[in-house]
Amino acid sequence: QEVALGSQLQARRRHSHVAVAGAIEATNAEHLDERAALLAHHYEAAGETLVAARWYHRAAEWAGLKDIQAALHHWQKVRELARLSGEAVEAAALTAIACSQAMMLAWRFGAAAEWSTLFAEGCAAAERAQDLAALAVLNANYGVVRGVNHGIIPDYVRYTSEAVRIADCTDDAQLRCGTRGFLLYALAFSGQLREAERVCDEVIALAGNDPHVGTQVMGFSPLLGARVTRQRCIAFTSDPAGLRELPLLRQQALDCGHPDVALWALWCEAELQWALASTEGADALAPAAARLAVDRGVLNEIVAALTQCYALACEGAWQLLLDAASDSLVLIRKRSASRNLEPDFLAHVAAAQIELGNPAAGRAAAAESVGIMRETQYAWTVHSYAVLARAQFALREPAADIAATLDEYAALLERTAFHLHAGELYELRARLAEREGHATDRIAALQSAHDCYTSFGMTNQAARIAAAIG
Repeated sequence: QEVALGSQLQARRRHSHVAVAGAIEATNAEHLDERAALLAHHYEAAGETLVAARWYHRAAEWAGLKDIQAALHHWQKVRELARLSGEAVEAAALTAIACSQAMMLAWRFGAAAEWSTLFAEGCAAAERAQDLAALAVLNANYGVVRGVNHGIIPDYVRYTSEAVRIADCTDDAQLRCGTRGFLLYALAFSGQLREAERVCDEVIALAGNDPHVGTQVMGFSPLLGARVTRQRCIAFTSDPAGLRELPLLRQQALDCGHPDVALWALWCEAELQWALASTEGADALAPAAARLAVDRGVLNEIVAALTQCYALACEGAWQLLLDAASDSLVLIRKRSASRNLEPDFLAHVAAAQIELGNPAAGRAAAAESVGIMRETQYAWTVHSYAVLARAQFALREPAADIAATLDEYAALLERTAFHLHAGELYELRARLAEREGHATDRIAALQSAHDCYTSFGMTNQAARIAAAIG
């Protein structure tokens, strides 16, 4: 093909490419999505840059999440060709969507990219095209990049909040629903559970009962994501009975064609079972998560690994937990993906090391987890403080140092409303009081722990504390 084309004059070659493209369009009218990349190639070779950019746009959408590498390549071609086009408005619109979608795919895939360049270029193009929808989605995806890939949670909240503000300047219900779908995750990871629950309610109201509303904005269902996150927030703040709803939501997500949300529901289920010290069905969660994560990008691979870690922690399989969590940390750092979840895996490493008789290694991992949380303002893995305190007890550290850790833990629980972990905090306070010979303080702390466990229906824990008091 190259020899045949190379023997022709440039004008003749261009004519040949246009002719081939026309023939492909005529003979494949029912399958143009599949042929879009080939058509884009021929129009690009013919010098029809804007037409080629349109076809690369179509090819990228066709590849989507089925072939993330190909989709990223096609979006890059859209950017390159749009710059060469003389059509300012359409080229700007194409550039804006290409930058936005490239970011959306890359934060899932963990691909190396010039994030700030993509964001600046996309925003400038969206403003030239006067495209508020594109500007809103750019801010939403950049928020995910900053929060998930870089682990900077305040930026996650900042940019997704800006996306919602821009979307609310339009009457586009899909856009308003989708941008709120991004914001609710940012709020949850920042520990603003009550606010996250409120935004979940807004998403549910905007979507009605349609799981597909806003899907084009997010790449998955805002409605189903909101329902899962709402149950998660309620479970940790007031009522863990929502654990029973998660398998139903998981099946609903699968039935509606949203495996990402089904996987995240599994993650939440495993996490809640661990927090409640329940092992019922825990061994089935990790294999199910691994199946759902296949070919869904590195972000979902890491989520499946975290689901496995919670399942292993439920089972007390400490060496397997240490190996799985350590391997996941290597993957996160190698691929620059899901950096926001580093504290979770470090907490699992720390807990496993303590249980395996290595408290110094456990303390180092727990301290690293807590340090990252302080630096990035990530506030979902609050139990990192409890793991750190357990390591400090094992190492016989001074009471003042342990008390400082517990005070910081208490302040975080108060700010975030992670009340499910309050029983654990009071147990640790009772342990410190016992070590220091303060019998009255020990009984008071145990009574508070008993009250917390009882309010959350954690009967086994409450009975254990009652026996300690008695």
